Amino acid sequence: MGATIITGSGDTWDFDIVTGEGHQHDAEWPTSPVEDGADVSDHCHLSPEELTLDGLVTDDNEEGELDRAKAAYEALLDIRNARELVTVVTDLRVYESMGILSVSTSVGKDTGKAVNPSVTLRQIRIVNSVSIPVPPDVLSPPVRSSGQSTVELEKQALDMEGDGTEANPFALSPPSWGPNADYTPPPEPEIGAGAEASSGGYSEQDEFEEYFW
Repeated sequence: MGATIITGSGDTWDFDIVTGEGHQHDAEWPTSPVEDGADVSDHCHLSPEELTLDGLVTDDNEEGELDRAKAAYEALLDIRNARELVTVVTDLRVYESMGILSVSTSVGKDTGKAVNPSVTLRQIRIVNSVSIPVPPDVLSPPVRSSGQSTVELEKQALDMEGDGTEANPFALSPPSWGPNADYTPPPEPEIGAGAEASSGGYSEQDEFEEYFW
């Protein structure tokens, strides 16, 4: 067996011998009941893939390099400390966008100058984000100017007409973007001499209720 770790810059790191590989592909299924007729697969979450590599690096080399095993272990730690994503090529499959979770080794009387690193990696999922610009007037609330009353500030925030009195209540201005952008209220009914106003006339209060409610 063999395994190669490839960094983003194209550098590679290899075991002399891979003594074991652990390939883990988990899925999380719901523990609560799923409604009959629902797509059950929508309730299953695929966990990131994990890979564990156990191997051996020795001082034996044709170049006569001293402390080669120690240097190889330090190089592996450098990849981990750089916190960069790597690609791992194994005999079983290729893993991309993997982050190193841990690097460990053990030293005993039988290891000599060899190093037997164990590396655990987890897949890091990359998603694309989309930014939507927001108009400045939406983010910036109305600011009270010098001498501006609370009523005027409320009218500015809600784009309302009127002064809030019983004779002239608030009425929302017709929105420029709505289906009634060109709406104009019907004319007031004509009142003849000595006649009383009809109770069915269209008042400013009616207009307020139409746009506000």
